[in-house]
Amino acid sequence: MSDAARAAAERLRTLQLGALLSEARRKLERSGALRGGVALPAARAVEEALAGLVGGRRVRQDGPRLRVRLADVDAALRGSTFGVSLLQVLEADGGPVVTRQERQGRERLRWEAQLQRILAAAEGPAARFVADALRADGPCGRWYRRAYLQDAPAAERSAVQVGRAMAALDPAPARADLLAMFAARVAGDPHAFDRDRPAGALLLAALRERDGEPPADLRDAEARAFTLARAGLETDEVSSTVLVAHLQGCGHPVIAAMAQWGGGWPLPLAEVRALAVAPQPGRAARIVENPQVFSYLVRECADQEPGRRPTLLCTGGFLSAAGLRALDALAAAGYELHYGGDFDRNGLSIALGLLRRYPGLHPWRMGAADYAEAARGPAGLDLDAADLEWLARLDGALGGTAQAMARTGRAAYQEQLAAALLGDLRPADG
Repeated sequence: MSDAARAAAERLRTLQLGALLSEARRKLERSGALRGGVALPAARAVEEALAGLVGGRRVRQDGPRLRVRLADVDAALRGSTFGVSLLQVLEADGGPVVTRQERQGRERLRWEAQLQRILAAAEGPAARFVADALRADGPCGRWYRRAYLQDAPAAERSAVQVGRAMAALDPAPARADLLAMFAARVAGDPHAFDRDRPAGALLLAALRERDGEPPADLRDAEARAFTLARAGLETDEVSSTVLVAHLQGCGHPVIAAMAQWGGGWPLPLAEVRALAVAPQPGRAARIVENPQVFSYLVRECADQEPGRRPTLLCTGGFLSAAGLRALDALAAAGYELHYGGDFDRNGLSIALGLLRRYPGLHPWRMGAADYAEAARGPAGLDLDAADLEWLARLDGALGGTAQAMARTGRAAYQEQLAAALLGDLRPADG
């Protein structure tokens, strides 16, 4: 940086042309060349200073602004007693001028260098998958770009941890690995992949990108449990459960004893993952939404012979990760799935989600006539405008039910059909 350039910058600021330097820097950083001109406030002192620098004919009045070409400013500075270019003056005034193209190039180099460090820290195809995902426009890439802009070093640490985690996952685990134990082993921190940690969010995004999205109807906590469980990880082994009764052919001594004894039992996700259900072609599995209905049916079927008691499951509202894994196992074994729920938006939403996942599933007592029967009792809650609009758009297997609900404008509940549900489970000979 020359003394002449510094002196020229100081002289321009003394003449109240600091705005000229600021606007010229902004223009040069954006375009990378001294093209076009800049606009300055039309103050008398500024107009006189510009006229003295480039000549009055080269300063143009444009409403409340004065316009001057940068090429004229550059030529004037070069021909002045200072003998320096406009670029030299700008760098003497505010440091090196870095164009937008140069900034983007440097940022790309930093980005690629970071990805290479991630690959070096977590070797193998899994690390390559993570690095490629970070470059792409999927869940990982979108998450990482946000994190990178907020705190690039923290984003890199999270990506290294996730790369190591993906490399360490067993592709066919004999049993689930507890997430905290896995995190302590892989990242040196048992909480590294907690839901509120950056690496925890990125790990979920990576698993969803690799294995696909979880079913849309799962609550957030259950969607997380489902995603981790597919990869052989458990947040814990007991919090995600499904209620079951009289589950046959599963090859699990405790569950076989439960089926023999009778009653309904909560089955945790860890045990569901271990199920090996023997083929049961044509055997029915009845699924209900409400725990009270489940308990009623289990109690009323207790007098049947163990082998003739109906297989029952309860979703307890929207399905848990354990519930989905259990139904997957039963469907794969050839069970016929029958689902019955409430006549409200949630009940129909659960049924539609199950029909999407299990195309052979049978709605159980969920037709328009069943709704009419349930609605004969005390009036349920009125359906709001959003529910009615949603019902009006529904078609397919539950379209008739939805239209009947929309006409009546009221919800009805599975408990009001409990006797009919029980009748379906009784043997024909009583």
